[in-house]
Amino acid sequence: MRSTPAIKTEPSIPLPRDGESITEYCAKLPKRRPAHTAKGLLLRFPRTGLVGVPYEPRPSQSGTNWAVVVVAPDRAGIYQPGGYDLSVSALEVETAIELEAVSPEGHRG
Repeated sequence: MRSTPAIKTEPSIPLPRDGESITEYCAKLPKRRPAHTAKGLLLRFPRTGLVGVPYEPRPSQSGTNWAVVVVAPDRAGIYQPGGYDLSVSALEVETAIELEAVSPEGHRG
């Protein structure tokens, strides 16, 4: 029987302050990758805590955003897995933390 993978996370990052814009918050975080290389990666977005997989770049008025399918909910519990397809900024993709899916038995994949 195949088990459900657990998500192994890294230590938490400070939350954004009230009124702080996405750009202001992400500018304080280290850039971990160029956004165009993130397609298909399992990422935790520090601003919301949401875990998702970017799968498609989408042009926007402010540059390029990424379509992301939700894998694990955000801290507020608004966006749940199974039906949410969100758009996040390239800056959020660049600063997101890459995760590794690990099964309860410790198998990677």
